Formats: sequence, C-alpha cells, structure tokens
Amino acid sequence: MYKKLLLLIFLLLNIYGCDQNKTNFSFEKITLHTEMCLGTCPIYHLEINNDKQIKLFVEEFYIEEYFEKDISRMGYFTGKLSEKEFVYLMNLLRNIDFEEKETIEDHCCDGSLKTISIYYNRKIKVIKTMFPSEKTRGIVSFLIDVCEKDQLVRTNEKFEI
Repeated sequence: MYKKLLLLIFLLLNIYGCDQNKTNFSFEKITLHTEMCLGTCPIYHLEINNDKQIKLFVEEFYIEEYFEKDISRMGYFTGKLSEKEFVYLMNLLRNIDFEEKETIEDHCCDGSLKTISIYYNRKIKVIKTMFPSEKTRGIVSFLIDVCEKDQLVRTNEKFEI
C-alpha cells in the first residue's frame, strides 16, 4: 500500500511538473535566418516579437524563371501579426521540444539552411534545418509565409535581426 501511495504521489507531481513547464512559457521573440542555395532561394532575416511586431530584411530575392534578382522584393519591411496568426504561432511553438537547447536536422546537398531562434524565459532554443522534419515543418512554413506576406510595408529604417 505504501509503495502504491508513493507511486501515485510521484505520478501526480510529474504530471503537475509537466503542466507547469507549459504554463510558464514566456515567449519573447522568434527569428528566422535563411541562407543561399545554388539556385534561386531567397535570403530572409525575420524577427517577430511578443508584441506581434514583424521586422524583415530580404537580402536576396530572385525571379525564379529568369534567375534574376527582384529588387522590388528586397530591402527592409515591417508589419504586425494578426491576433489569429499570433495564436497560431503560439500553438506551433507548443509542439517544439524545448528540453533540447539545439535541434539540428538534415543538412546536405543544395537547399537553403534555415536557422530559427526562439527566445523564451530568458533562454534560446535554436533549430537548424535544411529539409524540415515533421515536427519542425509547421513552424518553418509559417515563418516563410510571414516573409512572403504582401501586407508588409517597406521602410527606409535599417535594423539588425
């Protein structure tokens, strides 16, 4: 009986502890940096803060059919996530394993290396991937979609990301 009681207490504390980790998640910001490939991969530097503000620097962007740079899509841009987009981002972050400080996935061949840094609870979780796995595909796709949003506004203000 004593062992069963200890096991029950241990299980309850473990469940409570796991729940605490999720409720104490304090999102600060997320960044995405993409690198060049041997083709027409764009080079993005993106930052989304906890106040939903977006900063984007597009270093290179190509018209794929012609292998020419599209200067109209390059430069500094700002914007803001909608409430719905921000909630979606927070839900995607729930699927990330924060126990590992760094997640490194497949790197090979010709693809754009994507580095995502998630700033939370005064810590940083880094994900490096060229070909996202099932567990990171959602967050990578979301961030690339933000980079390609037509609603972002060009700015003359230069900023570091």
